[in-house]
Amino acid sequence: MEGGVVVGRDIRGTDVSVAGKISAAIRPMGDIILRELQDKGVDVKEADNLLTEYDNASDNVRESFLTRFAAWARTHAGELSSNGIAALSVILAILKQ
Repeated sequence: MEGGVVVGRDIRGTDVSVAGKISAAIRPMGDIILRELQDKGVDVKEADNLLTEYDNASDNVRESFLTRFAAWARTHAGELSSNGIAALSVILAILKQ
């Protein structure tokens, strides 16, 4: 994270960045992961609940829900497309800030 922008590289090694209010990026990235896994028959109810709790939580406990969501998503990383992996990478980069 550099000055409110998550920076990194995509699967081809090209520099990428996500700018804006970082917390606003969480739900769309999480939804990409959930949609992909749901399409593959994975039960995503637990992960969807974690994202909902993240959305509704106060700032001092939000990271806990996001960390738990990221751990859940990592267990299914092998089933994600490159877009899903990129979405998970954004979430992990936000957690590392």
